[in-house]
Amino acid sequence: MKRTVVCMLLALSVSSSLYSSQIVLAAEQSEETLKEHSNEGASENMDNIKDEQSSITSTEAVPNEEETTKPEEQVSFNIKVNENLDVLRQKIKNPFKEEVSSGRYLLNEDLIFIGYVDSTKGEEGFITPSITKTADKVSSVSFGEYSDNGKYTWGYIRTNDSLSDIKSLSQYIKKHTGEIQKASCKDLISFPLRTEAPTTVLVFTSQGEYLGNMDVNSTEVADALYDGTFLETPSISISSSLSDDKTQANVSVSYDFSKYPEQLGGEYLMNFDIKDSKGSIVLSSEEALKKYIDTGNTVKGVTRVFPISMNGTFTLSMRTNVRTITSDFKINGVSSPKQEEISDVKPDISYSELPNGILTGTNFPITVYSSIDSVLMLNGESSQTPCKEYTFSVSHNGKYKITATTSSGVEVSKTIEVTGFVDKAEDINMSMYGTGGTTFLPQTGGVSWVAITLSGILLIVGGLFLSCKDKILALSAQFKERRWHNED
Repeated sequence: MKRTVVCMLLALSVSSSLYSSQIVLAAEQSEETLKEHSNEGASENMDNIKDEQSSITSTEAVPNEEETTKPEEQVSFNIKVNENLDVLRQKIKNPFKEEVSSGRYLLNEDLIFIGYVDSTKGEEGFITPSITKTADKVSSVSFGEYSDNGKYTWGYIRTNDSLSDIKSLSQYIKKHTGEIQKASCKDLISFPLRTEAPTTVLVFTSQGEYLGNMDVNSTEVADALYDGTFLETPSISISSSLSDDKTQANVSVSYDFSKYPEQLGGEYLMNFDIKDSKGSIVLSSEEALKKYIDTGNTVKGVTRVFPISMNGTFTLSMRTNVRTITSDFKINGVSSPKQEEISDVKPDISYSELPNGILTGTNFPITVYSSIDSVLMLNGESSQTPCKEYTFSVSHNGKYKITATTSSGVEVSKTIEVTGFVDKAEDINMSMYGTGGTTFLPQTGGVSWVAITLSGILLIVGGLFLSCKDKILALSAQFKERRWHNED
């Protein structure tokens, strides 16, 4: 019994060993080799082995062909559209509240944008940006151009490297950061929409790190990146202080419009006005524009102080190039100015001695007196300010009007007639020249040589005779006249 079991096991072992060798070799060796390694007892099964060899060789050859062709096929790049919008919001702002933001964005830092086109718009692949300065602080990003026949051609990235995922694309950008244009945070960035827009815009840092992607035609992107803080009411504060006499309040306004982006033209003050609670204008726009707006700093600063001479609630209306901003403020404590009593008292006016025997053309002083402070006038010449006396001068005969006007507007006038100026030396009254005034003898006619001679004398003797020069001139004229008379 034991011998029988052993023999059966040995037979099974030999049979299994023979079959396994045939399967392995069938894929690698020829039929003649198989015959050399087979046992004589297995010759009757050769036909079956050949059939199995053919079947195994066929099934193993197909996978080998697939493995050699698969790397040559184009690998589709699967991308999740509008990925990481919460991350992009920290880098990109949409200042416009629109369903689709017209492809305009503000950047917090310089960024790299790579376009992606799927099969719906042409050949699938990545496209590089072309950034053009279209205006001051405005740049346009495109990803292709129109050919002469009107066809839009994408600017594909052509490389021998396999760009099969975000990681490989990021590595490519890091190697070519000097070649790929960057969008500047100093500009308003404008993207094309619809036909000229790629399927997706992938966003990278300027060093090539991936941030996320967006479809610029998507309302989801417009809502996610919208930032309405640019149009929030700017910081405005109003303060006032009473003047020393409390007859008016000096109001000043501080404001800050600098938050509105310069890329959008900035915000600046154009003019403002003040209205009371009834809507009546207290300070007009025209007056405010000319007097109180600091034109040198209309974005951030303080307006010039402007006065208001009444109590109540007022509305300040400030007009900028972007909007109109209103703010209310109150003024208390202003008191009406004291009303001065209007006096109807008339001043008494008088005047000093009139000339008598003075050569015509010689300035003669006349002092006008008033019993109360008044603005005094003589023949159009004025004292300018109220006073009780003022000295004028006359040099010819004639009628002169003197006037005194009080602060209450009461006016008193008199007319004086001057007849004491003479043309002949024999009529000169020497006693009228003893006042030491500033009268002078005109340097004309027959007495001119006297003035010249006298000038030399005065220079020699110095200031001793200056106070009496008019008297000396008149005296010289008298002597000259008498000499001519005696010679005749």
